[in-house]
Amino acid sequence: MKIPRAVWFRLGGNGEPYPDVVRDLEGASGAYVIRSAAAGRRVLYVGESHTGRLRKTLTRHFQGWKRSSGRTFWERMYGRGNDPGTTYERSRVEVAVYTTHASAALDLELELIRRFRPRDNLRVEVVELADVPF
Repeated sequence: MKIPRAVWFRLGGNGEPYPDVVRDLEGASGAYVIRSAAAGRRVLYVGESHTGRLRKTLTRHFQGWKRSSGRTFWERMYGRGNDPGTTYERSRVEVAVYTTHASAALDLELELIRRFRPRDNLRVEVVELADVPF
């Protein structure tokens, strides 16, 4: 899959309005990449929305989450640190967004994960069904 060159942008600080590029994602599908704005620019997370909620899916990573006590479902399933509710401080990251047709969003996300190997995504190995003994 050919991925266009990323255009990275900052989100501003907490409490500031999101830039127009984020507000314009309302109703869009696609994928996004969050990386550290510090030296090294390490890619932290790749996500997607194939339901026309790209803006909401992206911005949830910059909101506080209220967790119940005890271990969450994701911690029980995958271990500590693998939580889809991971949040980041807006002033410390940069974001690239790729809009696409809803049917291509999942494939785009997988290709971006393969390319960038983000720190905070779940590590899942893809196994061909032909390789699974029955």
